[in-house]
Amino acid sequence: MRAFVFHNQNQSLVALWSPTQTGTLTLPAGPIQAYDWMGNPILPQGGKLTVPLNGEPVYLIAPIPPSSLAHLVQSGTESGISAVTMTFQNLTSSPGSLPNLSLTVTNQLNVSESGTVNLTLPSGWEAAPLSTTTAATYSPVAATYTPSEAFGPLAPGGSTTMEFSLDRFESSTGNQYTLTADASVTLGSSQSSADSQTSGSSPPNLPASPLLPPSSGPTLGSGGPGSASSSSATVAASTIISAYEAVYGQPQLTGTFQDWTNAVPLQVNQANQDSGILNWTPSLESATAFTMWNGQYLYYAAQVTSSSPFYEPYTGGNIWEGDSIQVFLDPKDTKTTSYNAADGDTELGFAQTPDGNQTYEWNPTAEPLANVKVTIVPGPSAGDMWYEAAISVADLPDFNPQAGQNFGLDFLVNYNPGSGRVGWIWLTPGVGNAFDPAEFPTFTLVNSANLPAMRLDSGNATGSVSFTPNAEGALLTVSNDGLQTIALTLSNGASFTLQATSSAAAVVTPSGANPTVPILADGTTTINLTHYVSGTNGIALTASSTTDSGSSAVLAVNNGVTP
Repeated sequence: MRAFVFHNQNQSLVALWSPTQTGTLTLPAGPIQAYDWMGNPILPQGGKLTVPLNGEPVYLIAPIPPSSLAHLVQSGTESGISAVTMTFQNLTSSPGSLPNLSLTVTNQLNVSESGTVNLTLPSGWEAAPLSTTTAATYSPVAATYTPSEAFGPLAPGGSTTMEFSLDRFESSTGNQYTLTADASVTLGSSQSSADSQTSGSSPPNLPASPLLPPSSGPTLGSGGPGSASSSSATVAASTIISAYEAVYGQPQLTGTFQDWTNAVPLQVNQANQDSGILNWTPSLESATAFTMWNGQYLYYAAQVTSSSPFYEPYTGGNIWEGDSIQVFLDPKDTKTTSYNAADGDTELGFAQTPDGNQTYEWNPTAEPLANVKVTIVPGPSAGDMWYEAAISVADLPDFNPQAGQNFGLDFLVNYNPGSGRVGWIWLTPGVGNAFDPAEFPTFTLVNSANLPAMRLDSGNATGSVSFTPNAEGALLTVSNDGLQTIALTLSNGASFTLQATSSAAAVVTPSGANPTVPILADGTTTINLTHYVSGTNGIALTASSTTDSGSSAVLAVNNGVTP
């Protein structure tokens, strides 16, 4: 809940709203008059005044000092507003590099809060809080880890961001990973969080009313994704995150999608990925997209599934009004909050139009793009449409592709059921009604898709991951920071000793039984495991090392595709 207090010589006014949740605030009727954002009065009932809390402001007016009106608001009864909101951030890099997991906790009530957050991780993931040495709890039945972290005290409206070290990652076929956070919150005393200002305009004149006696203190209701009492609350939140990787390759754009098997899928099938489509369901409109790259092109593809007949009567710069796709690029991953041509920001779209397949660029130019190769064909069911595009690097002057490079990308699928564009589905917010690169996911250009990864350090001297090699085999990337010896074993009986040296090659292909493999003591070495895993459906890899304080290594298994 947010509130600003204004005052003139005779009266005080509070502008009140909730930026993230929906609920109500109940106050004693008394001297307060309430109006919605259109100026319509909100009338008390049964001696109580209940006003809605949402993104639209409500105005409370009373002929009392601003501090008294602020106190009345702070001592009201909130309902439907959970004690905290918990927001997971997108991964900042490829999961195979084991980036930190970030969770922001925000106090939503008018009292101070402290508590503990417990994370439930996807199967095959391990993590630990960075700010403490608390070990994660492992559940052998569910095969999950539950790291925890304390927070607070948080003032009303205050936030804190928790960082968790991702120490083990295993991929899923659909590239969707559910993270769950459960918070146990202890509620403290009321604190003033309203800003007092002098308004240049006067609120409407109201008859004089006596000042109500102060309330005995805050009363907290229950609602939202948790429950609250006068002293404690429990809140649960979950989200689905994905790995954002563009895999090296050269798809031929045949319309069959046979060349995209090594790419990482991006699913658009969740309720929070719908914008404006009434009664949306995944069967009504959803998409699976892919990205790839090489030195000449950035590739994009999407398989759109729709239960409505395909409808695109528009051409050129108006294709966004019909069934089509728009792609938004932030080549430098600058994360600015608006379009910036100087950063190479680009917006383009693809559509099967009455004049054939078309590509149009709205930013930085406003014209068709001749260098873009595009294939658009109907999918297997009526209403489905499959898109493939090769965007020339020449049309992206600020995009210089090389492995490890990050860039921002977002996209949306426009939906027109035949009566006009009514909305869209998107990968993430920041597009459609805006161009906000700060909301775009960060993609990483990779040579091959990450399967699993693990970290070895003083807290994780031994680790294991499981993976299934593809037709090209498997690569093991060791990003070493000081480990001298690492022992590796595979579940099929193969074993290796990785020995650090300053003269190791960047790419090593071992041979023979139980080889000693040189790796860089401070750097990245790629080991080709194809000879040892070829023809194997499933492999478990176990690694162990004696680690000194400050030394560590990240071991990531990739599919066997190399540039």
